[in-house]
Amino acid sequence: MESGSAETGGGSNVAWPTTAVPPLHWTSYRASIPKYSNHAAVKTFVIDSSAHRGSTGKALTYNSEVDGGYCSSCWTGGGIDKYLGDGGHQELFVRFWKKEPNNFPGGTTTGNETGVINSWCWGTSQYSVWNGSDIQPSLHHSSAGKLIRITALRRRLSQVPNPERYPSPDTSPTLIVNANRRFAPTYPHAAQFDTEERYAPNYQGGPERIWGNPPSNGGSNLAVPYLPTSADTWCGDNQWHMYEYYVKMNSAPDAADGIYRIWLDGNLAAERADVPWVKSGVDSNGTAMATATGWNWVMLPDNIASTAFPSENRVTMRFYIDDVVMYTPMSGSEPECGGNCLGGRLPVNYVIGSSDPAPPAAPSGLRVQ
Repeated sequence: MESGSAETGGGSNVAWPTTAVPPLHWTSYRASIPKYSNHAAVKTFVIDSSAHRGSTGKALTYNSEVDGGYCSSCWTGGGIDKYLGDGGHQELFVRFWKKEPNNFPGGTTTGNETGVINSWCWGTSQYSVWNGSDIQPSLHHSSAGKLIRITALRRRLSQVPNPERYPSPDTSPTLIVNANRRFAPTYPHAAQFDTEERYAPNYQGGPERIWGNPPSNGGSNLAVPYLPTSADTWCGDNQWHMYEYYVKMNSAPDAADGIYRIWLDGNLAAERADVPWVKSGVDSNGTAMATATGWNWVMLPDNIASTAFPSENRVTMRFYIDDVVMYTPMSGSEPECGGNCLGGRLPVNYVIGSSDPAPPAAPSGLRVQ
């Protein structure tokens, strides 16, 4: 089992364009700095003590530029990546805590700030955009951002030219979870989960489901916890919240028995148990499909589409991530469980320790930060 508090220093790195050495314990990231030239000194991901959950320690700061649009070409930001080995894991849990700071009076931006701002807002009543070729006028105040991608790389990492670039046959299958922001008055709830399924071979598109009110395409609105927002729904609520994900590979190609589950602050928010993650066939690399390769590539949070500011303002905003844990199901006897691991999950109040023991040879209970 590998664990550790957030630390400065370099991690391993996979050599592909636009990346630099990532923080300790991480494999790589898609972009090392925000795209605006006046923010060249700002790193996309920083591990330091500027924000953390406990009284001491460090956390991961995510700095992302705001492009001001909600359309197919308006995405900004990028993810930080962790590789879990060639074989991967048939079952995998990923948990992290996230805080979206809110330092605007009343929680609403004015739409004219510039520079790097220690807040995170998804939109504003002062500014909205609509690209008529991509979205409908009723979605003026929509925005979205990926929370996580969990992938089973079909080949060894050393054989994958650009594993951070989706879609590709190598990044199949994948679970994508988005924070879907659809603001009032068009929608009754401002923030809800959106899931996307991508199947092997060749990143075949599966259903995109909305979990909340109104639900769509097989999602549910039954007791679904909505994503946290400020009172006016435009910004974050300045509190730490726990996000947790579980994925299980299907038992054989074409078998519709793969699983994913999502929890917010310990409450179940989404669940499917009929997912054909791997289908039969051969991908464009010539790789025959099998389910032996498990989940081994995690990217969080990845790209963002915020409509809080117009792109010409050249604004970068930030939020914080702490206590990232990736692990296989717990038996209950591990010391981390404290006798309270239910359904293979760590206790909700589990906090990463400060030691860094070597990981075991067997994958059971694997946890990395």
